[in-house]
Amino acid sequence: GTGGDVQLDAFGNVSTGMIQSWALGNAEARGGNISIISRNGAIDTTVGDLSQMATISPDADVTLDEFANTFRNASGNLNTYAVNGSGGSVSLEAKTDITTSHISSYGGANSGSATITSSEGNINTGVVFSVATNGGGGNITINAPGGNVSVSHINSYAAQQGGHINITTGGTFDIGAATINSFSKSTVAGDITVTAAGDVNLGGDNSRSAVSSEGPQRGGNVSITSSGGAINTIRCTIESNSEHGTAGTVTLIATGDVITTNIRSEGSQRGGDIIANSNNGQINTSWGELRSFSDGAVAGNVSLRANSDVTTAGILSYGLEQGGGLSIISFAGQIYTTRGNMNSYSPNGVAGFAGISAFGDVFVGGIRSNGYRQGGSISIGTSTGTITATRGNLDSLSDNGVAGAVTLKAPGDIMVGNIRSQGYEVGG
Repeated sequence: GTGGDVQLDAFGNVSTGMIQSWALGNAEARGGNISIISRNGAIDTTVGDLSQMATISPDADVTLDEFANTFRNASGNLNTYAVNGSGGSVSLEAKTDITTSHISSYGGANSGSATITSSEGNINTGVVFSVATNGGGGNITINAPGGNVSVSHINSYAAQQGGHINITTGGTFDIGAATINSFSKSTVAGDITVTAAGDVNLGGDNSRSAVSSEGPQRGGNVSITSSGGAINTIRCTIESNSEHGTAGTVTLIATGDVITTNIRSEGSQRGGDIIANSNNGQINTSWGELRSFSDGAVAGNVSLRANSDVTTAGILSYGLEQGGGLSIISFAGQIYTTRGNMNSYSPNGVAGFAGISAFGDVFVGGIRSNGYRQGGSISIGTSTGTITATRGNLDSLSDNGVAGAVTLKAPGDIMVGNIRSQGYEVGG
């Protein structure tokens, strides 16, 4: 049969324990919707005995079936469930704080959406899961325009389409060691958007991506924005991935510093662009690699722009038919790329350009633009400082075509090692 809907609507505070709506039966069965509204107060669903609730560690890899399917056999704090049919939606809306433990919509067919909104307060939850064994996953929306958001894992995980994930906070966003994932086993993953007025601190570790959108046909776009703070992803990786199709664009924009480890956008048909901007701070990616990759067609561009210093390790744009452009700009600081090499590579086609421009001094490692039909241009410039390029070669290469120009401009000293512009037909 079908599980009943649960609706709580109050002017003041709402306090509950575990709420569940279950449906057994066939694929037509549906778990009921759960809706809780406090029009002028707070919501707290952690009151009472929660000892029967599932335990999921912030360190778990929730992209694995054993963790993604936790609520198939276990209970959540707020749980709508259909063993063969579709899970219902979960909706929480309050004027002030919202406090919950784990929230789940699980369906053997499709799973429902989860929406949590506090107009003036903070949101503090456990995991938020929308998991569909055979169908599509629901969207997950968390909105606290007047407060902070603190959560554990956020996971829209489905056999078919993974749901979109949208998080907005007027304060800070903190997920501890947990992760954000939209995942599809067979089609398209959803977009992931985090927008905060304050700092954004993401989780994960060396073996678990902090933020991941992965689908065989398309990986979703990933956008992380802090309008008044910094972005810190130093623990791990942000990625959009598609084994057979197109990966999404990965964008990080902050007023303050942007500190990252690995950023990857990898798609068989197209790797997405990677963009990081810091309006008033620095960008530091020196703990990992920035990588746009396509083993079948076209790679994306990589662009870094900061008001202050930019420090990088390896940067790679690899496309079978076209490598993307690489651009680093510091409007008021220095640029350091000596911890890794910058490479745009296309074994069958055209490589992208590599451009570095700084207000102050520039220190570069190796730069290589290598395309079978065309190597890209390399340009390094500073408006007030010096250029030091002694730690690696500056190479524009083409095995069967035209190489690009290599240009260095500075009012101060220019110190270089080896420079090559070498093409089968024409050198730059």
